[in-house]
Amino acid sequence: MTGNDYVGGLLGWHTNNPLTNSYSTGNVTGDESVGGLIGLAWGITEKSFSSGHVNGNSYIGGLIGNLPGYVRNVYASGSVTGGSTVGGLVGFYSGGGEPAEITNAYAYGQVSGSSYTGGLVGSIWESSPSAPVTSSYWDTETTGRANSVGGTGYVTSAMIKETNSVSIYIDWDFDTIWKIEEGSSYPYLQWQGSENIPYPPSPFAGGLGTESDPYQVATAEQLNEVRNYLDKHFIQTADLDLADSVTSGGIYYNEGEGWEPIGSDFSNTFNGTFNGNSFKINNILINRPSEKYIGLFGINKGTLKNISLENINITGDQYVGGLVGSMGSDAISLYGSVVNSYTSGNVSGNQYVGGLAGASPGNYLQISKSYSSSSVHGNWGVGGLVGMMYGSISDCYAAGNVTGNSESKRIGGLVGEPYGSITNSYSYGFVSGTNDVGGLLGYDGNATSSYYNSETSGQSDNTGKGIPKTTVEMQNQATYVGWSFDTIWSIDEGSYPYLRDNEQVPHPRHYDFIVYNNELYDDTIAKEGDYIYNLNSNPSLGTLTLNSNGSFSYISSQNDSALIDTDFFTYTVNGSDPIYVNIKILPSR
Repeated sequence: MTGNDYVGGLLGWHTNNPLTNSYSTGNVTGDESVGGLIGLAWGITEKSFSSGHVNGNSYIGGLIGNLPGYVRNVYASGSVTGGSTVGGLVGFYSGGGEPAEITNAYAYGQVSGSSYTGGLVGSIWESSPSAPVTSSYWDTETTGRANSVGGTGYVTSAMIKETNSVSIYIDWDFDTIWKIEEGSSYPYLQWQGSENIPYPPSPFAGGLGTESDPYQVATAEQLNEVRNYLDKHFIQTADLDLADSVTSGGIYYNEGEGWEPIGSDFSNTFNGTFNGNSFKINNILINRPSEKYIGLFGINKGTLKNISLENINITGDQYVGGLVGSMGSDAISLYGSVVNSYTSGNVSGNQYVGGLAGASPGNYLQISKSYSSSSVHGNWGVGGLVGMMYGSISDCYAAGNVTGNSESKRIGGLVGEPYGSITNSYSYGFVSGTNDVGGLLGYDGNATSSYYNSETSGQSDNTGKGIPKTTVEMQNQATYVGWSFDTIWSIDEGSYPYLRDNEQVPHPRHYDFIVYNNELYDDTIAKEGDYIYNLNSNPSLGTLTLNSNGSFSYISSQNDSALIDTDFFTYTVNGSDPIYVNIKILPSR
């Protein structure tokens, strides 16, 4: 709708006859006295709304441009743009009619103007009644306005709730006139039914944040917005690459600290649902070595599922994990879960450090059908999958190398410090530390039908820290007593078990080679087709050359010709999960 003066989506000029149960959704443009529903309104307007965008010069309102009359039980949701006297609901309240009042009304559309601009009302005539605006509100966040000459402003989270710690919607009739989807929508009129429900503007690609219609996350910016909706439901709809965002000049660089964890303290924990939908999130960088609760998520009390994190590089102090720093809280009585998820890359910290989760300190917390191929480094309570855990871990594995420093304690290939139950799980990465070190568990725990590779881990303990097996045994289905290879697991000849619904590609393998001091060694690893082989980590005790077809050369650089040691490196094929190569160096021949 376009005009000059007195322009409205439904009426340009409204006389004394009442207008009720009416609405307009179209955009309206004019010069003076322009409104989404009515340009100039003398009479009573009630139980009505407008959702269109409104644009003009002066006396511009989301519902009514110039109001000398009376409105009650109304709202406006469209954006409003003008020069002077601009309001989210009413541009100019002239108050010359009888009766004259604004009651039980609100607005939440963005409001822009050069002068006399308000979130609810732009300007009120000085001769109007002393209290012309009652029980009426505007959203300070979505309107972009902190002030209005009438009404009360609240943030979005308060506006979408009938019940708050402060009194909102005083004397509003939610029995016969209004309805609200508590925590999801603004109030709307009962006669609307399910049409044109006023939901807050969404920063996401779609969805309403409910369990049946989750917010859709398709960009790094939308992933970052999750932190502002911690109790909502989300689904990822595209692969995300944070490489440019977390490096110098990127929007999440944060002076070198990188990504800020979502839900980073106990007053702001994530307790919704995030479904990664098997899309990938690549190149997360976090460098916060003095901070707690570090990971893509800081603290999770909700559900994280189907999340794929690749090429992560995460550093923190305590409670550090590739996916989540901590599950639940120290109360050891809270719920939360991680299902069908994995990480690859590097994770390091001081205490409670894990490739997937730093700690899981709640009796009812669950991690299942997940794995990590990340390399993990820490000091106390360090594990390839989880650093410290209560609750339960089932049908999981860890493939990364786990290392502790010279004073480290409780270092495990799967879990460093276990206090809960572990079933049908395994690990095969190299494990090293000082005290309480184990191929599967760093500390005695409750592990059932769970195994570790005694050859590749460098560990052999069989006293409550998991069952040691050779590489050949670990690649044999018969080893895994009671495991479900029909519905949960699968295994190939020459591979370790992998998850059917969370499949690692290439399938988890471990290559072992013997070299001799100061001798050149040449061999080929998994030479296949036109795959691209990318080196992730170099060996530290020798010189490596890795070719594009998978062939490599290695020469030990040790000076002591009689020394026996181990070295390792990792590489990826076409950017997939890392492949680990252990090198056993023997004395010179």
